[in-house]
Amino acid sequence: MLISEVPNTYFPGWCNFWKTEHLYDSTSRLEKMIEFDGDCSSIWKLERQNLFTYDGRGNKIDDIRQLWIDSIWINDSQYKYEYDSSNVLIRTVFLDWQPDSLKWENVWRESYTQNISSNLVRTLTEIWYNQTEWQNSKNRIIGYDDNENWIQDATQNWDSIQWVNQFRYLATWYEPVSVDDNINSVNNFSLSQNYPNPFNPTTIINYQLSEHSFVTIKVYDVLGKEIVALVNEQKPAGNYEIQLDGNGLTSGIYFYQLKAGSFVETKKMVLIK
Repeated sequence: MLISEVPNTYFPGWCNFWKTEHLYDSTSRLEKMIEFDGDCSSIWKLERQNLFTYDGRGNKIDDIRQLWIDSIWINDSQYKYEYDSSNVLIRTVFLDWQPDSLKWENVWRESYTQNISSNLVRTLTEIWYNQTEWQNSKNRIIGYDDNENWIQDATQNWDSIQWVNQFRYLATWYEPVSVDDNINSVNNFSLSQNYPNPFNPTTIINYQLSEHSFVTIKVYDVLGKEIVALVNEQKPAGNYEIQLDGNGLTSGIYFYQLKAGSFVETKKMVLIK
């Protein structure tokens, strides 16, 4: 269970803001996640829940989001996941609930291609066009060198006829020629922009500490709700790298914040599924 409190602006002290309950099945798999709104009162109000189902191999295949409206749970959206025989995720489908027809309707889907080294090399995004067929939307191509270092991350958009380049990241890797004995000597605190950004499903966050500090790196949604704490411990001075896995998050804007002693810095990142 996670509980968030905020300062009470009317009376001294803290007040309830939101709460999340995590329920697990007999095999310790997350089965249900329920969110409550505290609204600075003593009563927790149901707000939304996510229901998860798994296949026989333990892969998550459904994530249904429901809203608490007029004292009943109403379907809102759904993620469906498909895997190959090696349990590698090959497709994600997003659906919206249609209250008039009481049916799920396709919105978009992503198909993933890996190379023989299990590195992601392509993400194809399609939209459900005119409620009849899948139509190309976005194409992401990732390239690697002979050492499996990524060297290119390009995004293209579909213009109804062909793919049109939008932007790309390029990386160059060098073999070290010497060893710096003072590699952990850092002059200041800093938090770098995550890469890639936008990202799906993972991204890397780099930061540096100029002195031994108690460090926290937390991720928040646009409402200021804490999503996850990536770091929460004492660390010596030096350069660090940490990965955020966005598989359990929905598309949108998020903020990540570094706190180290009196130093605080926040940056924005975008998850696109």
